[in-house]
Amino acid sequence: MSRTVLFIHDAGATPAVWAPFVRRYTACGYRCHAPAWPAPGPHDTGRVASLARIVAAHAALARALPDPPLLIGHGIGGLIVQILLDRGLGAAGIAVVPVVSGGGWRAALACLRAVVFGGWAFAGLYRQAAFSRDAFIAFDNDHRAPLLLIAAANDRTIGAGAVAATYRQHRLSIAATDFRRFPGRSHWLIAEPGWEAVADDGMEWFQQQSGRS
Repeated sequence: MSRTVLFIHDAGATPAVWAPFVRRYTACGYRCHAPAWPAPGPHDTGRVASLARIVAAHAALARALPDPPLLIGHGIGGLIVQILLDRGLGAAGIAVVPVVSGGGWRAALACLRAVVFGGWAFAGLYRQAAFSRDAFIAFDNDHRAPLLLIAAANDRTIGAGAVAATYRQHRLSIAATDFRRFPGRSHWLIAEPGWEAVADDGMEWFQQQSGRS
């Protein structure tokens, strides 16, 4: 079983948001990495790097690690987890309240909610996540590693229904896919009271998946 974890934070957050998870997973014997997003490049617009640059930076780190890591992402990070798994990276992935991709009305509605509740400063990034080819995921990929999707019942940014819809899309594949919905939690369920349950549930799920391989 891989003992390496790569954490990917959301828009408007920093790697510090993962500090409690890092301490908990480290105490259980995992080697944890929680990098910052790359700085915007000369061709990027706005205050953050493009989605393509963010994905590429995390893909490069995942490839450089000594063994395929467990990928854990929140919000935009949850979308990046799915993209990396689709590209054959990672031992498994946990996408916590992931941003919706794939175009169509669901992605448009999810993009609008994310902009309204997640911050107008990241509107361009949310549009890329929802509609650009850089966010492409082959939901029928039978060869990707196991994936756990986590929803928060009181999330106004990425609604639980949107996460459930993403789960149904992934069910086009025979690859292992699971879904959890945490009642009474907000978009920031990884940092609010009760975060321990989210961390421990993900760890237990990963151990179960590793035992099946």
